[in-house]
Order: sequence, then C-alpha cells, then structure tokens
Amino acid sequence: MILTTIDLQPAISPMTVQQIQIEQKPNKLKYLQNYYPAKYKNAPMSSLVDKYGMNNRQCTSYAAFKVDQIWHYRILYWGDAKQWPYYAKKAGVKTGTKPKLHSVAISTKGKYGHAMFVERISGDRTYMRVSEYNGIKKGKYSTRLVSTKNLIYIYFKR
Repeated sequence: MILTTIDLQPAISPMTVQQIQIEQKPNKLKYLQNYYPAKYKNAPMSSLVDKYGMNNRQCTSYAAFKVDQIWHYRILYWGDAKQWPYYAKKAGVKTGTKPKLHSVAISTKGKYGHAMFVERISGDRTYMRVSEYNGIKKGKYSTRLVSTKNLIYIYFKR
C-alpha cells in the first residue's frame, strides 16, 4: 500500500489560521501538532505496520491514530482511504458530505484515495484546516487549507 501524492483540491490560503473558526473540541490537546508516535514517524515510510493494521507514515495510519487519540475509537484494517467509507458504514459509523470538526475527510481521487483529519472549519464551512501524512509532502506530516467540497466525511463519536 504505497501511496503517492495525489491531486486533491489545491492547497488554498486566502485566509489565515486566525480567520478560521474553531469549533468545540472533544479533548484538551494542543491541536495541529504532530503527536504521531516517534516509532512510526522516524521509521522509513511503509516499513512498519502500526497497531491499526496500516503502513506507517501513510494517510490512513495517521488518520486512524488521530481518531484513536481524539475519539478513543480503534480503526482496524480498514484498508486504503478509498475503502474507509464502506468499512465505516459496515461498522455503524456515520458518513456524510458535510464537514464536522474532528471527522476524517476522504478524497476518492487516485488509485488509493486520501484520508485527512479535520482540525478546523471556516465559519462559512467552505474551507477547512486538515492534518495529514503523505499529502503535500510525501511520507511527511503537514497541515493545509482545503476546500470542503467533493469529499466524504466519516463522523466518529465516543
């Protein structure tokens, strides 16, 4: 499961982080910091399988880690990002087309798709700040502003 950077919506930067409204936070963690375990982020990309059954430094490994960290929900062996909406529904986890704070945004573009964790949403809900692995930087952590359109969202809860 080696992913390459795929063409999602272009990184959009017409607003600053201060202009993005922050919605209710389920945990009191510092957001937008890379808490992904050192064991995985310091190893070569796709050289380890994490406790979620995902290859390290891939978007799905990071998204599964964030869901576990924030929502205490353990995703196991959901495959490539493109497959996540199917497995979410099968597990009774709701999906939809509207962004919600701390949901997982799925792009179905490309062979494998791409998973991003929603960190912040603009007041008009047209843009969001996501954190991700293997997005704009191959095998690396990044955050960026993206459009909320043409994505599938997976809504986790405790």
